[in-house]
Amino acid sequence: MKTYVKDIRPGGGQVKDYFALVSKESRVASNQKPFVSMVLCDRTGQINAKRWDAEELVEDRGGTVVEAEEIVQVVASVEEWQGRCQLRIEKIRRPKPSEYELADFLPASERPPAEMLDELRALLTHFASPKRTAFFLQVLDTFGPGLAASPAAKFYHHAFIAGLLEHVLSLVKGAIALSRVYPYLDLDVMLAGCIFHDIGKTVELSNGLGFRYTRLGLMHGHIPIGFEITKRFLEANLPDEPEFAEAVLHIVLSHHGELEHGSPVLPKTREALAFHILDLLDSRMGAIDTAWKLPGDQEGFTAFIPMLKTAFWKGAPPCPEEPAPASPQAPQEQTLAPPATQEPSPQTAQPQEASSASSARSSESPSSRTSSPRPASSSSEAPPPPRRRAAATAETADASTSPKQEATDLGNQPPVPTAADPPPPPPRPSSQAPLMQDPRGSSGESYPD
Repeated sequence: MKTYVKDIRPGGGQVKDYFALVSKESRVASNQKPFVSMVLCDRTGQINAKRWDAEELVEDRGGTVVEAEEIVQVVASVEEWQGRCQLRIEKIRRPKPSEYELADFLPASERPPAEMLDELRALLTHFASPKRTAFFLQVLDTFGPGLAASPAAKFYHHAFIAGLLEHVLSLVKGAIALSRVYPYLDLDVMLAGCIFHDIGKTVELSNGLGFRYTRLGLMHGHIPIGFEITKRFLEANLPDEPEFAEAVLHIVLSHHGELEHGSPVLPKTREALAFHILDLLDSRMGAIDTAWKLPGDQEGFTAFIPMLKTAFWKGAPPCPEEPAPASPQAPQEQTLAPPATQEPSPQTAQPQEASSASSARSSESPSSRTSSPRPASSSSEAPPPPRRRAAATAETADASTSPKQEATDLGNQPPVPTAADPPPPPPRPSSQAPLMQDPRGSSGESYPD
């Protein structure tokens, strides 16, 4: 069973398998010993490798030099260096073509190209203006196979077979969403820019091992190549729309956004600026997505992404499952028991209660100063002291009220707080109302991906 790059982990022991040799370089270590640094790959990604104490990458049997863009079989141990996996090559040889499948070494999109082309065709049919629907379908018939066979870049983003098609599809979805936010954008110009902006990469990059640059790609670059391809196609198929052609060609020339980044001109239309930002976003997200699928470090970060000059946090590892905390129970309401039928005598009142009552009502009769019996409570919490309830209630009671009638009144009304009582707890929120109102409201429109 083949070991793919995405499955290699630090401490994974020894690896013996076939890989494509993307590049190699002879170097000298800090201890002045020579070594060969190389990059190996398969269809799931790339990994760095080292052959120590070697001036050149030579087969262990035969002694011939191994060149880049060849398939090799290696025996290596897995190491970790600066938070990334790398292989320490112990043995290397050239295998016979019958020993491997070439498709294992060409990274490809996870989605079938035919499926993406069908989705792209449906989007263009629905969102392009009716007068240009036939034009866009002709564009797909002409350039669709090239998009499906090409990477979008050599290293940084969508660097796999059909990566260019996946990039274009993502941009088309983004352009449709932007046109809803900024309705003054010409969506037909944006859609054409999505398809044509990198069409030169179908010529600039090969779709073989390592996605090397072609001679024309090195001599001209994908922007001038794409400009020529787009210009000829527009002149042949839309000869009566020079303004539309000029707007699309401007996107092809300016989509890198800066002169120092390879664009011969800066964006000078709203569509060109919007497209540059959209293209920049999708290329960055594509680079992060590639690193996300490869092994990261033990702290939860991706490998270092040269395009963005940093690593990205993938999130903390999942914690072991813990029992769910018990839901808090609502405190039980205190209920007062019916008053006792036996009349309390003045002699049973506590001295402190009598003193408090007499200081509050020096002119009242002894019967009105009689304390009521302590009411029973169904809650485990102690009810407020009856002394304070009796004293507060007695101030508003009639002096001629009998002890039995006074106790009955106290049993049917809630206690009256005094200055010595602790403040009551805040009211609990209703279970029917949310604790926090969504600031976006309930009328937010959802947009397509």
